[in-house]
Amino acid sequence: MRKMMDRLLPRDIIWRPYEDHRVVRPFELVSIYSGWI
Repeated sequence: MRKMMDRLLPRDIIWRPYEDHRVVRPFELVSIYSGWI
């Protein structure tokens, strides 16, 4: 997995602002607490 991640280029990544992605993955308050991420 590490080798694959190291080979990623910016064109391989979908740069999606959270506002556009909120419908797919809602924000969970628990994610702002240390140790949960």
